[in-house]
Amino acid sequence: MGIFGYISVMTEYIDEAVSVVLYSNHVSHQVVPIALYWLGKRRQIDIVGLHTTVWEGRNLIHEFSVTAESTSFRLRFHTETLQWKLLEVADHE
Repeated sequence: MGIFGYISVMTEYIDEAVSVVLYSNHVSHQVVPIALYWLGKRRQIDIVGLHTTVWEGRNLIHEFSVTAESTSFRLRFHTETLQWKLLEVADHE
């Protein structure tokens, strides 16, 4: 616990390429990240929070906020290059 009884959160901006494992359901047309590989370690995603789409010019970008092992991650998927990036990490102490 941090000061005044609140949980302290430290957010770090990363902007690194990562590998992501997806679950795809052809019936519901749902695609969900279930694990990510970062710094040589597999992190099982426990919670998928917000999923948004953003257009950058003609490129569709998917952003996911996920939680793995009590750490929050913000992931970005570029549909043109089919690459994932880890944008932010927030460690909940």
